This record gives sequence, structure tokens and C-alpha cells, in this order.
Amino acid sequence: MNLLAAHRYLFEETRESARLHPQDVVAVERARDWMVSHLNETLYLGALALVAGLSEYKLKLAFHRHFNTTPGQMLLQLRMEEAHRLLEQGLQVAQVAWRVGYRHANNFSVAFWRYYERYPKSI
Repeated sequence: MNLLAAHRYLFEETRESARLHPQDVVAVERARDWMVSHLNETLYLGALALVAGLSEYKLKLAFHRHFNTTPGQMLLQLRMEEAHRLLEQGLQVAQVAWRVGYRHANNFSVAFWRYYERYPKSI
């Protein structure tokens, strides 16, 4: 039991040292905000890093430390949440797919099903 407690203490101490510099927090949040306002565009990690003012490596590391996810997973989450909202407003599946960055409604439907375990037409 003492070993588990010591391991947890060391893990938390390591986690504390993994905190981001305040400038990196601002940068990674700027990147997320940019993603939100450009959901319908193709996202390239290099372009996102440029927006954030970080290297690609540092951007991925910052996303992991600040949001506990990757930029790609964050983009998928943002797109699916926006898609769900738009579907609830009554937009057609093809329209929603286009608005959240999918050029083919079938690809969007598959991604939506994988994310929510239901098809967009059921919303």
C-alpha cells in the first residue's frame, strides 16, 4: 500500500512539473479557437502550429497536457458537437457534413456513427 501511495505521489509530482508555460496555454487555446472558427476547412497540423506560434511537436505536447487529447481528436470532437447542434436545428445531413468539413455525406455519416453510435438521420 505504501508503494502505491509513493507511486501516486511521484505521478502527481511529475504531472505538476508537466504544466505548461502561461504563453503556451494562450497559444494552445488560440489554436483551439481557430479550429472552432474553421471547422469546415481541411486542417493541417503545420498550419495550426503556425496559428498557435508553436512547433508541431510543442503544439501536440501542449494539446496533450492542457486538453488531454490530440489536435486531431479535438477537431473531431468539435466537428461532431457542432454537427449534432446543426442536426437538432433541422439541417439536412449533407448540409451539416459540408459545414463541419466533410465533402462527402457518407464519410460524415460514418464518422458521426462512430462518435455517437447513431446515424445523423436519427437526430
